[in-house]
Amino acid sequence: MIIEKLSLSNFRNYSNALVNIQPGLNILVGENAQGKTNFLEAIELLSTGKSSRSSIEADFIQHGRNKMHIEMHFKARGVQEDLALSFFNEEQMLLDLGLENDLTNSKPKRRKVSVNGVTYSLLKKLRGRLITVTFNSFDLNLIRGGPVYRREWIDSVIVRLKPAFYEQLSKYQKIVQQRNKLLKSLFETNHLSARDTDQLDVWDEQVAKYGAHIIIWRRKILHELITKARYFLSLMSEQSELLAISYRCRSLQKNNAHIKQAERNNFHDLEVLEPAVNQHSQSEEEKIVALDLLYSLKHRRLEELVRGQTLSGPHRDDVIFLLNNQEATSFASQGQQRSLVLALKLSELELVKEHLLEPPVLLLDDVLAELDLKRQSLLMSQIGSDMQTVISTTHVS
Repeated sequence: MIIEKLSLSNFRNYSNALVNIQPGLNILVGENAQGKTNFLEAIELLSTGKSSRSSIEADFIQHGRNKMHIEMHFKARGVQEDLALSFFNEEQMLLDLGLENDLTNSKPKRRKVSVNGVTYSLLKKLRGRLITVTFNSFDLNLIRGGPVYRREWIDSVIVRLKPAFYEQLSKYQKIVQQRNKLLKSLFETNHLSARDTDQLDVWDEQVAKYGAHIIIWRRKILHELITKARYFLSLMSEQSELLAISYRCRSLQKNNAHIKQAERNNFHDLEVLEPAVNQHSQSEEEKIVALDLLYSLKHRRLEELVRGQTLSGPHRDDVIFLLNNQEATSFASQGQQRSLVLALKLSELELVKEHLLEPPVLLLDDVLAELDLKRQSLLMSQIGSDMQTVISTTHVS
């Protein structure tokens, strides 16, 4: 995959820019706060439909402007493609023109997506066309941040390998939102009729169905990542650190044979499951996990009604990184954390390269300055001449 041209208009601190990007290695040099990260963010937006820095669309529009536009021409799978994205502050546009009365007639337009000349309004239309792998300072949240960062990371890896997974994930999130809304409503009315119970049962089945699919795919990809991550970490630590990756899941506690029955019933205690090859097929395993999810949902229903939240499912799970049998989030030093994050990101890059027919585009956002010479060398050694790379840095040396 090769980006050929990127144009920016009223995007962040860019009024207008048109940049030709070359195959192979590209180095973006500039002082801090000059817009290097913004440039890479524009590529990320067109690749994934989202940014790791902000989810507020107005943030991307240059101050004092009512519209931003970014556009990319690239080649993927031997085909020339064009992607474009515009965000509007149409409400402000109408106010500036003195047409505020028009606001009552229709909902202001917020965005426009263009894929090879065809116009859409949904950001998801951008996904799966240009595949990128990004290294940036936010990656340390994999260790230092909460479970949401680790869930979003593994989900983002899966989406690049299997774009349809995003639809499953989105549908699951909407189901949980609707179920939570029902739980809160039932708690406020302080009444649970037979009809309400039936309605909850229907939502339970949906949570179990889509939740099981997400859990199985997360465990599958973690299993593929761990061998690669162990290899890269061994290169940095001279084989002195042993890495284990586990998937911590509330809904599967009852299947762990070594947990006592009394502990099984305490669903505040989380079970750690090591990703492993299963003797069941993926569809059979999904059915087993779905049944476990249903079991957990039914046994926690009273607690859920009191709290107004769905307490079992992949939206509550976590990915656990263990260094020498200790959780990295609690016990790893800063140097160990950086090594682990780099190993995880390099394993992500290798996995994406294996699954695609051609290398992805690699974006390195000022990360070399945060690495010592040994880690820099390891990272640069993974950049092949056939992979387009864009590096931002404050100095070439």
